[in-house]
Amino acid sequence: MSRPSGLRAVATTIAIVVALIATLATSREPASIGNTVEGYPLLLTPERPLAAVGFVFEANAAAFEEPIRILLAFDFEPFWSDVPTGGAPTLTPDLIKIIGPPLGERGFIESRSEDLVCFGADCLGTYQARFRWPPDLHTGSVRVEWSVRADISYDRSDPPEGARAQVRVERPVDIDAPVRIFEGEIRLDGEQPIVRDTLRVRSEAPIPEKGALAVELGEFYVNPFGPDVVFVTLVQDDTSPQRLRPSTSTPLDIPKRCRNGPCSFSLSLVTELRTPENDTAGGFRWGLTSQGVPAPVEVTPEEQALPVLTDRVSLGIVHLKAQSESDRYHVAIRVSEAALPLAEFGHSEPVIQAVLSFNPTQKTLEFPDEGQLEVRFWFPSTPTDLRHHPPFEAHRSRPNLNGDPVSFIVPNNCGSDVACKLELILRFATTGPNSSFEGPIELEPTLDVLIAYPITDRVPEGAVLEVALERRA
Repeated sequence: MSRPSGLRAVATTIAIVVALIATLATSREPASIGNTVEGYPLLLTPERPLAAVGFVFEANAAAFEEPIRILLAFDFEPFWSDVPTGGAPTLTPDLIKIIGPPLGERGFIESRSEDLVCFGADCLGTYQARFRWPPDLHTGSVRVEWSVRADISYDRSDPPEGARAQVRVERPVDIDAPVRIFEGEIRLDGEQPIVRDTLRVRSEAPIPEKGALAVELGEFYVNPFGPDVVFVTLVQDDTSPQRLRPSTSTPLDIPKRCRNGPCSFSLSLVTELRTPENDTAGGFRWGLTSQGVPAPVEVTPEEQALPVLTDRVSLGIVHLKAQSESDRYHVAIRVSEAALPLAEFGHSEPVIQAVLSFNPTQKTLEFPDEGQLEVRFWFPSTPTDLRHHPPFEAHRSRPNLNGDPVSFIVPNNCGSDVACKLELILRFATTGPNSSFEGPIELEPTLDVLIAYPITDRVPEGAVLEVALERRA
């Protein structure tokens, strides 16, 4: 078949571009109007058991020209301090309508994102959100961050001419709650199971004795498991590491020199993901708050590479054909006593990460679309008392042959200051229709194993990590 001339090629390109523009136009999201407003934070204690905030949802007549959705959403997040362990208490506001049409039977309902939402024209009006301190809790405090959002959507490319809709918040009577001076977000997965965020905090004036800075953690979102596989540790100089819980506020240790004059200090948040499921991802939002500090406090993130102890083993040549499996590869991981210091792992076992690279040889043909390479992992040395980790369980990954390496976590119960040995078993297989494989699949995979030191910030002297392939009949 002959190739098209230059003119035909240009015409074809124009047709494709026009079709693409038409597709984008027809798939455009519905037009909408509205806004989101952050409210003033609130503070509740046993001595101040009630706090209320006001907000207004308003729209003009043009906004009601055939809307497909009218939405009002109230979102809030509590951060508890100095309350008993065992999970954050429940805090739910009462949303009371003061001015406007009565709400329907549904009123405000809880959405999938756990905020409170109201649908329909009767949501317009003036509201008060009232928070009450739990009556059976007699110590501590809770700071509440909240926001409100209005959205009116239309099944058209542009909203009606002159349409306006908005929410606005009223200033509360008490505004002495701690305020956010820094916000961040942390994400984790099998490729990055350990994250250390370091902040440099600087005050240009002395921090008074009643002045306080605190770290706040939001709710963890982890797929597919719950928050019991994510661990967060606060690290400050000259203080012991602290394990933090979600939905809490933890006061920072203010150095004495900062009470007497301008100063700076650093803190780190170490977050670890502990599950061998390589498709698990998680994260949370966090921040720093200030209360009773008259001068501005500057917060600057600092980039710091994690010290890592690592070793690599080659698995040799792996030959595969259509719908075939390789032999099992038994890998021994040995960690010396010196590599597990109490200062680093006294609060929990290490996160041991493995990275498998496939390294196809020149004899390998490319996989067709229907074909995949499957890798199976077994952890026979996994302790039976670790949740989600049966003593001998396979975890599968289906990467592209020439794609990125597969990264996963090796579960363990290694203790501090004690040598540890783990076993990992791998097996490779091809999947897909027989007809899709017309040539050999030959790999020369390598396995890297890593242990990071985010708390002590150094690889211990004399630390040894050995990764070796064990031959078995």
